[in-house]
Amino acid sequence: MSKELYLIRHAKSSWEDSAGLADINRPLELRGIKDAIRTGQHFQKNKVLLDKIISSNGIRALHTATIMAKEMHLDFKKIEICQDLYHADIEDFLRVIHGVDDQVERLALFSHNPGISDFAYQSGSGILQVSTNGVLHYKVKCKSWKELRFEDLEFLSYSKPKDLH
Repeated sequence: MSKELYLIRHAKSSWEDSAGLADINRPLELRGIKDAIRTGQHFQKNKVLLDKIISSNGIRALHTATIMAKEMHLDFKKIEICQDLYHADIEDFLRVIHGVDDQVERLALFSHNPGISDFAYQSGSGILQVSTNGVLHYKVKCKSWKELRFEDLEFLSYSKPKDLH
């Protein structure tokens, strides 16, 4: 089986409910919660079985990851929190990916913009701006996560919550 990578931007966050909160603590708004549920249900319906989820420690990313994991009936033990994915740049993403155990076949990273959009653009996906709860899906054409380079990524799809009915 070949490896697959999913990069997922957190769902829509709330600016109204976050007055006085540090950015890292900004919560999801109701639409974001509904979108994360819809996206998780889409994964479940299409039998996307993730081996590992690595999420930013930003509340909105972690909340998106846990909602989707719940909808996919995944064990929450498959979720790892990684502060390097908060305000991550391309090098941070690659460093996190390179640290993944090679037994993991299907990996999902939950993070933020502008890093996810930068990664999408650099990967040759043609996507300039990843929407909230947008999902990038890649086939990985190398055997080890430690070896991954952009040339090893085959862009398969990009979906947004409004595309999932």
